[in-house]
Amino acid sequence: MFRSRFAVVADEIRKLAEQSKLSTEKISQILGGIKQEAEKASNATKDMVTSVQHMSQESGTVLTSLNKMAQHVNEIASMADSLAASAQQQSASAEEMSAAVKSLEQSMNSILDKVEKVGESVTDQLKISDQISEASKHLVELSQILREHMNHFKI
Repeated sequence: MFRSRFAVVADEIRKLAEQSKLSTEKISQILGGIKQEAEKASNATKDMVTSVQHMSQESGTVLTSLNKMAQHVNEIASMADSLAASAQQQSASAEEMSAAVKSLEQSMNSILDKVEKVGESVTDQLKISDQISEASKHLVELSQILREHMNHFKI
């Protein structure tokens, strides 16, 4: 009777050990999958940070060029004003020239307004790029923290 009870208990212990082994293997597989996905997310985030930084640099170059264009347009508009003032003092044929200069001035002012709007848009994009860059850096930090936590569970 003692032996049969011992055999039943031993059999139960063996079954529990087998179940523990299977559960441990399954947990190990799940943790491995989580680690792989975390590494993929980390790599994708790093790629995105690089792209955002490149875009930010390119936007800065565009903004500089647009600012130079705006300066040139202002100079042209100033010159057009001078020409218009001189043309008003001349004869009837000079008045026709003045009208053309005024039209040019309006076009230049329209261009200047558009250039300023583009400059504002680029500035807004730079701010958004900076925000995306910060968020991406934060994601990289979080993925590194997750990887460290995952390494604590290695079996």
